[in-house]
Amino acid sequence: LRTALWTLVVLVLIGVLVAQVTWFQFDRLSAIPQLRPFYEKGCELAGCQLKPLVDVDAIQSRKLVVRTDPENRTQLIVDAVILNRAGFEQPFPAIALTFSNLNGDVVAQSVFSPDEYLAGEASGLNAMPVETPVRIAISIRDPGRDAVNYNLDFRPASP
Repeated sequence: LRTALWTLVVLVLIGVLVAQVTWFQFDRLSAIPQLRPFYEKGCELAGCQLKPLVDVDAIQSRKLVVRTDPENRTQLIVDAVILNRAGFEQPFPAIALTFSNLNGDVVAQSVFSPDEYLAGEASGLNAMPVETPVRIAISIRDPGRDAVNYNLDFRPASP
């Protein structure tokens, strides 16, 4: 009887330890794809909310074109198609647009939130669908003649 009682106490303590690690490492462990279903089920039962999975490295831009706005010569229009290559839907990222001169020195840089670059049909989307091209258009002030190179970079969007 004594051995069974000690075994039960040890098993309960191990269970408490696992529960503590699971709770205190919630954000980090719930982002692991193999553990995600267990956290989803646990949150269903507990009524909690999981943070969405984010992998900005899996987002690609295609067909990036910067052109002068025909209606306003002091503005540029940045057109691109972004594609989520991750195996899951994820929130739209913030987009950092950088212009540099011939020496590689940054001339202008702006960061745009999803609210600023999503328009038309895409404005109704809550998350980036997997392997579905999304066209974006950004209107910005022309950074000047020195800005000869441009780059689009993705960053996690702030909540």
